[in-house]
Amino acid sequence: MRLQTLLICIVLLLVSLTITQAQTTESCPSALPHQLVDAEYGVIKGDGLRMRDNPTLGATLITQLPEGQAFSVLAGPTCADGYTWWQITADEVTGWVVQGSDTEYWLARVDTPAPEATAEVEGSCPAGSSPQFTEGDRIHAVDNKRVNVRDASSLDGVALGQVTDRDFATVVGALPECTDDQVWWLVDLNGTLGWVLESINNDPLIQIHRYHSVTPLDLTPAPFTRYELSEGGTRIAVGNDQDNEVRVYENYESDEPILMIPDARIINNTDFELSADGDILAIISWDKITLWDIDENTEIGSLPEPFVINLTIKRVADGLLTNAFGDSVRVVDEADLTTLWEMDGIDNSVAPFHWHLETNQVVAIQSPEIYLATIGEDDTTLIESPTSQKDTTCTRFHPSGDSILLAQHEGQMSQVFLDDSAEPRVIQTGVDSNPSTRTCAISNNGRYFAVTYRNDIYMWDLETDAMLVLEGHEIGRVTQMQFTADDLHLLSATTVADFFKWDLEQLLRNPVGK
Repeated sequence: MRLQTLLICIVLLLVSLTITQAQTTESCPSALPHQLVDAEYGVIKGDGLRMRDNPTLGATLITQLPEGQAFSVLAGPTCADGYTWWQITADEVTGWVVQGSDTEYWLARVDTPAPEATAEVEGSCPAGSSPQFTEGDRIHAVDNKRVNVRDASSLDGVALGQVTDRDFATVVGALPECTDDQVWWLVDLNGTLGWVLESINNDPLIQIHRYHSVTPLDLTPAPFTRYELSEGGTRIAVGNDQDNEVRVYENYESDEPILMIPDARIINNTDFELSADGDILAIISWDKITLWDIDENTEIGSLPEPFVINLTIKRVADGLLTNAFGDSVRVVDEADLTTLWEMDGIDNSVAPFHWHLETNQVVAIQSPEIYLATIGEDDTTLIESPTSQKDTTCTRFHPSGDSILLAQHEGQMSQVFLDDSAEPRVIQTGVDSNPSTRTCAISNNGRYFAVTYRNDIYMWDLETDAMLVLEGHEIGRVTQMQFTADDLHLLSATTVADFFKWDLEQLLRNPVGK
């Protein structure tokens, strides 16, 4: 009887080990790649991550771990209930936590254990101060400073590395440690956790990194590379004159194009345009302008017209609004491309123009004149402006329709009201430079007007008159900008195939300019 009992126990133990091993090696089909393989340490990214006594949603809840909590990795990965689980120890408590959802990590690996914060906080945060950063912010040193990352929130801590103006760190946790009126932030510097000092004698040492670079497309960098964004930054087209290819992607994060034209015969400017909703692609080559229906992957038609600089095309109620004919701004029938309306007074296809569909109006700049017309009507109005002595290379309607924004030479921006209800507003960027043609953008809520001068973007806050400088395009000239539909980000692209997504919330929280 004892032998039988012993055999049963051995069988059950083997079955248990087999199940455990199968569970450990099982891969969740829809899970993100394992985050902590071969890792010894990690940190919690999501606030309130639950720790359980077993890797299953029905297991007993041990505690909830705050964002920024450091931990040691004991075992895993284990797949259960559709989630990837890891066994960890945090603050001497051991249990199982979920790696994340199908699209987002709730924990991250680090290469060193978390340093100890100063045990006793002898002082407090400086009076009247408020946190300058929050969890997830990327920071770098101010100007040319080199700021030590230490193993403790004290100047006596051992230096683990440095944050410079080009070496970035990520803030871990939502609040700093404050000791003797010194504000310390726990950061992740290339996998090493440490503490960095915010300022000395009110002189800032670190600042928020105001953009981050994304590389979403499989496009070989080449001279004259161009990106074209539909309004709201939804669809994106890319191309260059080395392989004569134009590709259209569903959005800037897509991996595969939805349309690819291998022999576009594009010119040096790699000029092509997307319609507002991104369903029409216009390509200008040496001898013609070709229109493509992106969703149908078919050619709509072509215009055998001469060379046109800065082609613009926009779908309106009656057809396509464009300067494709090389001599004026027109609306053409989408079926046979015949002219339905032409803007009187404009005889230069290089003239920047924009539209306001709610009022059916078009504004065109033929410096120094500003022309305003209503689509379908013959009359064109000349807008008087005291800022007309400055040449204008880009213009946008304010979403309200009551004014237009002008990007002008010698670093000037202007807002001209169309009903004479207010005097024009003028602001200087402080740079002696001319804006890049077509690289201006207005946010969908009408608050921000962004213009490129040299390699930087200057963003005018129309509510406060503040000027924010978006630096980072160190090599390439900016060729395209669009605010996303939710106004949370500004997208920009350069001639050297750099593509940037600027976080406006971070910019506005810490608007550090030149």
